[in-house]
Amino acid sequence: MVNRRMCFRRLGHFLAGVLGIFYFGVDNEFEIVRTMEEISTLTPYDMKAILEGIAEEKSTRNRTKKPITQSWKHYKLKRFFAASTERSITLTFQQLEEIDGQPLPKTARVDRSWWNPRPNCNMIAEAWLTEGYELHSINLAAEKLTLHRQHGMSKLKIPEVLLDGALPDNAVYELETHMAYVIEKYGLKKGRK
Repeated sequence: MVNRRMCFRRLGHFLAGVLGIFYFGVDNEFEIVRTMEEISTLTPYDMKAILEGIAEEKSTRNRTKKPITQSWKHYKLKRFFAASTERSITLTFQQLEEIDGQPLPKTARVDRSWWNPRPNCNMIAEAWLTEGYELHSINLAAEKLTLHRQHGMSKLKIPEVLLDGALPDNAVYELETHMAYVIEKYGLKKGRK
């Protein structure tokens, strides 16, 4: 019997010639693949071609993040953060569940990594990350999390034409007057918490 671990380390892939069962490893993930063939009759080149086909198929079916729409399950939470003007927000898990309109899974209460964003799918973290907040701290025992608005993440997009060249004096006056009005209307003061 061949030592599977040693063989995997040497080859990157491991095949067991037992009645058409492949033990296939890619990126430290193992997968059992059953075939209709007796693999002991296949050449190493045949096995390599089969494994490359499996790896290629597996890489094409990886999940990717989809655009966030109103049907996304954490959209209510995203809207909460979008409406917030606070630099720091502390929520209990119960408050977060009330805002989101659904209970947190048990994993959220015991595993810190559940709260982290994932590169291949939209997790709950996208609700605050897309609105300019980042997770500052989480206390699983007290069931609380604190988020801080990232510096420079007001979500204001200034058109390039306003930044690239000289503006007429009247345009500058109108823009400054309107900005002062918005600051006053929404109570946006420098250094507010």
